[in-house]
Amino acid sequence: MFLEHLIWTLAIAILASLAYPRIRGPYVWVMVAGACIPDLDGIIDLVRTPPDFSTGLLPSMAEHTRIFHNLAVLALFALLAGLLLTRYRLEFSISALVAGGGFAAHLLEDILVYNPAAAVFWPLSPEMVGIGIVPGYGRDLLGIAHTQVFLLGILLVVLADVASIVMERRHWTLWEDL
Repeated sequence: MFLEHLIWTLAIAILASLAYPRIRGPYVWVMVAGACIPDLDGIIDLVRTPPDFSTGLLPSMAEHTRIFHNLAVLALFALLAGLLLTRYRLEFSISALVAGGGFAAHLLEDILVYNPAAAVFWPLSPEMVGIGIVPGYGRDLLGIAHTQVFLLGILLVVLADVASIVMERRHWTLWEDL
């Protein structure tokens, strides 16, 4: 669901930048990048169980334990991202907020798509949660994305751009200066 996470989180980042104009330029990139972090636990899974390269352009994982898909890792990541990005003259509070927001968007997206998704509320609860509104989720679009989830994400980006045009009389941009 990697490609879908990028698209959906981009839509969320655009909408966040409309609600809070300080989330522009590099902060949008930070939010989108933050959405990729929970799946870094897949590297551990790939080392433990080699991937299957027979399903399309991207390999499928034999298992995805989702050990980074929880509130504890989210908090730690937001703190570390905020501290790291101050070295690049970005504000700690906004950096931590958008990095954590991207991470949280990933968790929410997984909860919506899978049932169960992960123990998202760990360490508060070990219970696996998920809604699973996409029954039988699989990468059926060239082996890189689920067609309906991907297309809905594209639609959300377009709608977010339209909202940007209506609210601010201009398209959003990832390149805007602070």
